[in-house]
Amino acid sequence: MEGRDTPSRGLDITANFIAMNLAKWGFKPAGDDSTYFQKIALRRARLDPDQTHAEFNGRPLKYGDDFLASATAGTASGRMVYVGDGWVIKSKEIDPYKNIDVKDKIIVYTEERCQKE
Repeated sequence: MEGRDTPSRGLDITANFIAMNLAKWGFKPAGDDSTYFQKIALRRARLDPDQTHAEFNGRPLKYGDDFLASATAGTASGRMVYVGDGWVIKSKEIDPYKNIDVKDKIIVYTEERCQKE
């Protein structure tokens, strides 16, 4: 159904398909104006890579290569702790936080990127 990016034609097609089936199965609409749909406000935040800076021990880091950031403005300084990829998987007894005190510290983790060769 063309994927479901927000917003997109594929998302609208999928929503209409689900609404059609809900009506067919006898579900009572509980959305806006007695429909199966609910409008929500969307917000898209973008950051400017040229204005996004970080450094470690005075060494500048390059956005996109050395670090990623959210689109929330702010500054931070303090002690940092490294937690590998940050994933906790209890069934495999994987917990990179197990012996690390993260309270009041900046958590640094590795984001693995899959690349096709």
